[in-house]
Formats: sequence, C-alpha cells, structure tokens
Amino acid sequence: MLWIGLTGGIASGKSSVARVFVRMGIPVVSADVLAHEVLQPGSEAVARVIELFGRSVRAKNGGIDRQRLGEIVFADSTGAKLRALEQILHPQVRERADELRKELSRKGYGVAVYEVPLLFEKEMQGLFDKIVCVAVRPDVQVQRLIARNHISSVEAYQRIGKQAELSMKLAGSDIVIWNNGQTSDLERVAESVARDLLTNSKRRQG
Repeated sequence: MLWIGLTGGIASGKSSVARVFVRMGIPVVSADVLAHEVLQPGSEAVARVIELFGRSVRAKNGGIDRQRLGEIVFADSTGAKLRALEQILHPQVRERADELRKELSRKGYGVAVYEVPLLFEKEMQGLFDKIVCVAVRPDVQVQRLIARNHISSVEAYQRIGKQAELSMKLAGSDIVIWNNGQTSDLERVAESVARDLLTNSKRRQG
C-alpha cells in the first residue's frame, strides 16, 4: 500500500484536501483527530498535560481546553512548552497511526494518507512513499488563521513561527498543491492529485 504524507502550514488547507481525497476513495488518517482521541477525559495524557500546564487548561468535561492550552504553548517564545506537550502526545499518536496504517493495508487499500502538520518538524519524511504539501502565501495564511481561529495578528504570527519554513517543506515534498485562490480551484487540483495517486497504486499492485 502506498502511504502518503499530507502536510502544510497551519491554515493552509490540508483538511480541505483531505476531504477531497476521502471523497475520491482514499482513506485519510488525521494526526489532529488522533491527538483529540489521546486527550479524552480520564486518559493518562490528560492528567500529564494538566500536571504540566496547570488546572487552567482543564475543560469542564474533564478533558483539555485546547484553546487555553494553545494560548499558553504558543505564547512561549522559547518553544519549550510546545516541545513538552509534543513529548506527551506524539508517541501515542504515532503508535495509533501505525496501527491504522496496518489495518488499512490488511483491508486491501492501494493507497492511504496520513495528514500530519508537523511532518517535517518531526523529521518523518522517511516514513512515506510520497509527500504532498499544501502551500499558501504567508499573507493569505495569516488572514485565514485570524478568521478561522478568531485570534489576533500577533497570535497568528506566533503560531506560524513555531512551524518549519515553507521553503523547506516545498523542497522536501514530491507534490505541492498551492491554495492561494478559491476553494473550487483547490478541490480541482486535489482531485487530480488523488486520481494520480490511485493510478500509481494500481500500477504498483499490478
């Protein structure tokens, strides 16, 4: 089975591309969804996050207030708090993603996608047969992040600054999908990429 990494900066449009892939018959595993699962109320990860960041990040349902946690993590200019959080979440997320990859392969899928924002930051390039990067101009990225998360421009730049440079992501990707225009344009290109991936997987199997 072809195992494809889907990545890109925050608010670049990764989830929109992932939805197109699913519609085209390609299963997508999302690192963000797995992180939500890891942080279910009562889990060991929740207890460790609250112990590390304080009771202010505890949600009313016993889980984690992700907005509050994000405010704390991204306001830390040293990056130490973000690294500490990742050390709690990432091993469990990776383990679950690997389980799902094997499960999809057993079910006979020719290609599957792992949507992972920090693919390059965590040096995961070697895990994939191909890497697809969704890219967007910095000015468009900031505008979309402010509108999506209802945050200030300062907070938007803080969050973008925690991720790897776009040039590095572009250089390390096999396929780049630019998302500076309309949603319809993005979907058309994503559909074309999906068809190519499905064709390549059939050739590989044949």
